[in-house]
Amino acid sequence: MEDLPIWVKLIIFVVFVIVPLLLLWAGVTVIRTALKFSKGAERVMGTIVSIRQEYTSGTDDMPSRYTYYPTYEYKGSDGVKYQGETAAGATNWNYPIGRQDEVLANPNDRTAVRYPGPGHFIMGGVILAFATVFLGTGAYMLIFDRF
Repeated sequence: MEDLPIWVKLIIFVVFVIVPLLLLWAGVTVIRTALKFSKGAERVMGTIVSIRQEYTSGTDDMPSRYTYYPTYEYKGSDGVKYQGETAAGATNWNYPIGRQDEVLANPNDRTAVRYPGPGHFIMGGVILAFATVFLGTGAYMLIFDRF
């Protein structure tokens, strides 16, 4: 690649080194935030009291859809009733009002609830995997002078 113009080498460096480093940081941040929430959260039984829906109009590749964000009413460890909306939404979360589920509630922010399980760690893992592949390619290019 010695005959490539400097601007092409710069673009390759940014795509295969700088962007993956930023993605690594983002992935770690997402996982740390999820861990912090999970460790500080309390498991409670919540009852759906409302569902916010967001409409996304379709494109040539994607049909129109609704994304649903359930709001749960739950009793905190202090005995007080609170309401919290799920931090994320999904197209299949159009649950009936009155449905009961176990949720994780944040005692420091009573308006935030999440579903228990690995779901909120997956996005961070996907970001880390993507970044690792690109960073590995960039490291190979740098170490073996393929840049």
